Amino acid sequence: METTPWLGKNNVQLHAQHPAIELPTRQVLDFLAKLNDAAGEEIYRLPTEAEWEYACRAGTTTQWSFGEDESLLGDHSWYYDNASRVGLAYAHPVGTKQPNTWGLYDMHGNVWELC
Repeated sequence: METTPWLGKNNVQLHAQHPAIELPTRQVLDFLAKLNDAAGEEIYRLPTEAEWEYACRAGTTTQWSFGEDESLLGDHSWYYDNASRVGLAYAHPVGTKQPNTWGLYDMHGNVWELC
């Protein structure tokens, strides 16, 4: 898209392994439109909240995809206690915590997802 909306924003790490953050919704939708134009059909879109939650839960009904044991949260996500509270207030590299049972990484914590 030849733009860099994240430049100059607080707590942004400029590395290929870090998630894209600080993207305006309009720019994300424009990107999806370009993908669909290139494909010649409407096949790319953001997930609905229900689709995202389904993927996050990975077939579970517990509070987190890994169960109810809150002491395991740090193994599966970056969140306030193991990030901001200890001076690491930025989006962390993707795939550094354990995935859910469907192999999806970073479904709990790290950054907000756009649906």
